[in-house]
Amino acid sequence: MITNRSIVSKDEIAFDFIDPLFAVVISLGFESITREPAFFGALRESWLTSPQSIYGTRASFTIAVIGLAYLTVIASWVGYHKSVLAKNIKITTIWGLLRFGADILILGFYWLLLVNYETFRFELYILVLVNVLFVAWDSLKSREYSPESYDSKQRRGVTVIWLLLFTSLYGGYLLFKAQSSLSGDLVDWLALGFAILFTLLYRVHKEKPKPRAYMERFAPHLHWRFRRKTKALYIYIAGPYTADTRERTESNVNRAIDAGILVFRKGHYPYVPHLTDLVDKRAKDIGSPIAWEEFIAWDRPWIRKADGLLYLAPSKGADIELQEAKRLGKRIFYSIDDIPERIGK
Repeated sequence: MITNRSIVSKDEIAFDFIDPLFAVVISLGFESITREPAFFGALRESWLTSPQSIYGTRASFTIAVIGLAYLTVIASWVGYHKSVLAKNIKITTIWGLLRFGADILILGFYWLLLVNYETFRFELYILVLVNVLFVAWDSLKSREYSPESYDSKQRRGVTVIWLLLFTSLYGGYLLFKAQSSLSGDLVDWLALGFAILFTLLYRVHKEKPKPRAYMERFAPHLHWRFRRKTKALYIYIAGPYTADTRERTESNVNRAIDAGILVFRKGHYPYVPHLTDLVDKRAKDIGSPIAWEEFIAWDRPWIRKADGLLYLAPSKGADIELQEAKRLGKRIFYSIDDIPERIGK
């Protein structure tokens, strides 16, 4: 018999295996620069033993390419941590197993990225392949955690956009390198600059897939030009209900109702399970009290129907509801401010 604990342990195997491999890949890349491993057959880089050579054009470019490679790997490591901690790889499923395999391939490409820094065209080619695997990885994740949440769809779209941009960069680099009228060094530096910029912006965009949020914060006077109609969300309000006194219970109910009103004022439709407080009173009056477990069962279907969940504060029931919403891939809000205001009501 497979227990829940054994399933969790198996799912953690993927993370426990992949995580240290990032460190291994980084160390192998560093070793290829500083030493002469037998399987690389590369001599120690002259600019490490002669720092003054850094000021040479090609030596500086080589250092910058190595920086791009390490930036890509380290940023990916951070992104991998965030993604897997939010939604672990279910290695006991076929989609999770395939996603685990994609991780292994990505790490292999990272190794190539770190040890082939002298061939910039190859570096750009590897970046394109890595982004292809990013798209595949996100697609497998959407199958693994079906039904896919709205946020997950947005982030998957972000990955496709940046695959197209990296592919365009690689194609443009090949095109301009073929033009004899342009300086080869200039094309290299421009392409490298764009590659570094794309790598940084991809991570920022992946974290915040809605550019409108940045517009609202940093350029509110321009934001109205870019407004688009957004759909109303059905939002489940999760927070403490029962307490040691009736006054505190009523305070919890009022807090949830207040949150529901604020959600409604933002143009969305809240579901406030605390309103069953009246049901609880009536059930006791007629001699048919409803148990705590029954209320949890009552509310759970509404979590499945909701688009998102607003988590007000921890409690036994609220924590169960939060985990259920995460399992279903729902949008999670931890404050009213996190909920976008509906546009075009």
